[in-house]
Amino acid sequence: MTAPALPSTTPTRHRPARRRRLTRVAVSVAGLFAAMTALAPSAGAAAGDWNPGKHDEDVLINCFTGNPGPGMSADVGWRSPSGQVPRVGEIFYVRGYIGLVGLACADAVPVLPELMLPAGVVPADEQAPILWDLTKSGSSQQLKTKELTFAKGLNGGYLIGSPEGLKWELSRGDVLEIQVPVIATRTLIGSGTQAPECQSRRDGTAPCPIAQSGDHFQMAFTVAGYGGSKKYVTPYVGLFAQAAGTGGGTGTGTGTGTGTGTGTGTGTGTGAAAASSATSMQLKASRRAVKAVVTIASSAAPTGTLTITDKGRTIATAAVSGRTVSLKLPRLKRGKHVLVATFSGGSGISGSASAPQKVRVR
Repeated sequence: MTAPALPSTTPTRHRPARRRRLTRVAVSVAGLFAAMTALAPSAGAAAGDWNPGKHDEDVLINCFTGNPGPGMSADVGWRSPSGQVPRVGEIFYVRGYIGLVGLACADAVPVLPELMLPAGVVPADEQAPILWDLTKSGSSQQLKTKELTFAKGLNGGYLIGSPEGLKWELSRGDVLEIQVPVIATRTLIGSGTQAPECQSRRDGTAPCPIAQSGDHFQMAFTVAGYGGSKKYVTPYVGLFAQAAGTGGGTGTGTGTGTGTGTGTGTGTGTGAAAASSATSMQLKASRRAVKAVVTIASSAAPTGTLTITDKGRTIATAAVSGRTVSLKLPRLKRGKHVLVATFSGGSGISGSASAPQKVRVR
């Protein structure tokens, strides 16, 4: 049986409602608060067709006939405002939806989705609204922006609960849909990376680890306790993002190109453009130390210098000889800090900078 059909919708963009942001849930650590701020906001609503992913469902024994059949049926997808592959730094939407298509013995079935984004993709709900709807059987879908509930998930993602708390309840024929705005901080190649086809996802015992899922987005729906065959129903879809800018020279002179973030790069040779790069930074903190893990995405092997600044002041530097650089930062004083990682570029690769990360040391 196919996934539950959803009404065709073209949602109107609303001003973001006041709510506990996903961006704030994502980065709360002991002694630090690092807000994953997004880059430039999109001018319009998520438009264009949804790019579908891989469907998932469980099996339920029909309460009246005793025959097995689909119970919970779920899907995911993504789309961008332009209908094209989004660029690094542009807002686009991912969605997950699930419906109870089987006849369960229970009057209502508890469901809890966990949003599992690949590395280099961050929530952007401070720039665009989260849209959602629980369409009751026989009614039309009307997407809302009412406050939801968020928490860290057991699988490294973000739990998304109803306005009443970390729970949703579905009756037969109901469909829950959640659309979340996100931003890519690096280039993404979706199906060109490892797919989340681990045995635990197929069996329904757990979603695949994010580190083993490449550039794929999973929505792990907890559906245990209603008589179905799985604990999790987890559809997934590959995400794509192209470099924020490209450039080139003409003739036999030197060409120039603009990289992702705030850096610019220069290409050399017979008019060849510099390969673009995208820089992203994650902070790992303890009470006494902060470690920065910086990823530089580029079609060529990056070499050059990495600089970490705090409100424009250099606090650490490191040589770049690969796509990942880890360095321990000097101890930060109490108060607010704004950290940015900047890759200098070099060897035909343009420079780039990460999104600023706001840090509060207590």
